[in-house]
Amino acid sequence: MHMQDEISLARALREGTAEAHRNAERSHFTREFLRCNVDKRTYISYLTSFQEIYSALEEELEKNSKHLAVQKIHFPRELDRLESIVADLAFLTGSTSTPSTQSTATLAYVSRIRHVSKYQPELLVAHAYVRYLGDLSGGQILSRKIRKALSLPADGQGSHFYSFTHLPSTMKEFKSLYRSRLDEVPEEYHAAIVEEAKLAFELNAKIFDELDALLPSGMEIVGPEPRGKDGSWCQRSAKLIGVSVGLALSVQLAHFEIAMHERNPYSDRPDFGALAEKYQHLRPYIRKNKYGQSTIDFKDPKAVRELTYALLWVDFGLRLEIPLDTLCPPVPNRLDYVLLIQDLLAEDTSRSADAKIRGIDMCAERAHPASIHCWPAPLTPNGRWLPSRSTHEARHTRLPMSNETSYTLASMSS
Repeated sequence: MHMQDEISLARALREGTAEAHRNAERSHFTREFLRCNVDKRTYISYLTSFQEIYSALEEELEKNSKHLAVQKIHFPRELDRLESIVADLAFLTGSTSTPSTQSTATLAYVSRIRHVSKYQPELLVAHAYVRYLGDLSGGQILSRKIRKALSLPADGQGSHFYSFTHLPSTMKEFKSLYRSRLDEVPEEYHAAIVEEAKLAFELNAKIFDELDALLPSGMEIVGPEPRGKDGSWCQRSAKLIGVSVGLALSVQLAHFEIAMHERNPYSDRPDFGALAEKYQHLRPYIRKNKYGQSTIDFKDPKAVRELTYALLWVDFGLRLEIPLDTLCPPVPNRLDYVLLIQDLLAEDTSRSADAKIRGIDMCAERAHPASIHCWPAPLTPNGRWLPSRSTHEARHTRLPMSNETSYTLASMSS
């Protein structure tokens, strides 16, 4: 088992690109995309850039399809995106002529793909990993966001880029297959592939930086810069502000909808059917979606509550009672931003090991027992859930914890 872990390319890629992945998710362009603050002009530029990238990537993958490393992850029928992007551009522009880009970042990305294809074709594995697994994961969220932002038709016109109609199984099963095929790539290539994947994220980030300038004007938070006693910019305050904005945005996202923290066990959508087998009260709420997958109706508060009960019991051994007239925060996302807070605390070298810690949840949700992943003990000795019945309530509740640590819950009125 340890040997398998040591030679797992999929694991090495996940861990090696974790920081780059987080940076991409936190970029201004990504945040605006998730807020549906993308207009048609920006999205056409976005697609035009990726048309060039996928044209190069898929051409070079085909050229090297017999290569010992590339052949393991080459799934042209299942994954190729170029045809879908061309169809989306034709719909959005009303023209069948293929637009071209003068984007410096895009041309640099394409140049890198052509270069590695010629001199180190095994590195194409890195670019395929970053692009296709991204499309299969976070890309599914972007699909819903762009349909909403541009009021695109429900039949998929204009958003085929994110539609994978030729997968032989469910998306989750195919991603598992893809990762297993990554692990079949010869070990001698692993280190170089991980480094190339980091570069791929950087190249992608530069494209987002260019696109950022095209975004429609939105609201900005205006206020005095946080400064230290010496008048200098307080970097720690800046980090806290950034995390606070990120947490506020994450509250708006539904269950299992975004690429999550690398330590979050819910990075892949859970098997709701298997979960219901372990927690029988969830069974009446299980239904099949259009892909034949087991799911629940997330608009049904009873179903959401039972799902929360199931996750907390099966994964954490916790039993709670949550009244139906209280808000029920999704376990995966709450755990995700608790892990982000943990990362922030780990970076704070100025704090002594026995210092008091107070977290502020600036929303109308209640504290979450999953905080045991961040601090020394559960929020309350008996695991009881504090009620927060309305977004119009405004109160502060301090929950004592062990080791002189406390958590402050601030429910802000809207």
